[in-house]
Amino acid sequence: MSDTFAKRGGRPRVVAAKLREAILNGDPKPNQKLPPEPVLATQLGVSRATLRQAISQLEAAGLLFRRRGDGTYVSRLPHKALMTNLSELRGTAEIIASQGHEPTVVDVTFAVELIEGHIAALFGDSDSQPSPFLHVSRTWLADGTPVIQCEEFLPFAIVGHGEELRSDAQEKSRWSLYASLRKLGWPASWSLCRVLATNADGRLSAVLQVPEGHALLTLHQLHYTDRGLPVLYSENTHRCDMIDVQVVRSVPWL
Repeated sequence: MSDTFAKRGGRPRVVAAKLREAILNGDPKPNQKLPPEPVLATQLGVSRATLRQAISQLEAAGLLFRRRGDGTYVSRLPHKALMTNLSELRGTAEIIASQGHEPTVVDVTFAVELIEGHIAALFGDSDSQPSPFLHVSRTWLADGTPVIQCEEFLPFAIVGHGEELRSDAQEKSRWSLYASLRKLGWPASWSLCRVLATNADGRLSAVLQVPEGHALLTLHQLHYTDRGLPVLYSENTHRCDMIDVQVVRSVPWL
């Protein structure tokens, strides 16, 4: 084990980030066994309880797996792709930055629109009568390459014309809509996600810099607060050649 691990950690999230960075840099390698918990905790300068929580986070992300009675191993995952695990509700900038890439958001637009149909119905409004929503459109880049096109819809009753969101977006190149919602007192705590395969039309071809017909993956997500109130609907389209979307599955304990 190289000096990559010999850095002091902190809270479980910080330790998990350090381990994630090391894994994505190829040290340790896929299928390599991690040192025993007492040894690794000492190397990182953290308690075993903190280390266990960090390892659990990386297991949920699909980067590590346990062999009962043997130890913890690094998963066989592609190190060059941007990986996003559907079991984690994380901001796009965080996903990109955590894997050593520079996230930038461009072409951010805000528009209040009267919307009807399935989007309005998701928020309990009539699907035959238009309701006002703030539509946020933006493109995420990783090291200057377009990777995700985001179309996000928020009820006008919650964010109005989006003055605070616009201000946050102007101030931060890594603007997080999740963070803005937390500041407004409407934090997104969980979401229902529907994954659909699609192909690039003329607009997405131009925005994501791919040929028309290129395979894409769109995540349709309805976000809720911890009180179960819908606060955000998003349709985020990912480049399949740049983003590796994963679902972590395990055998339930009986």
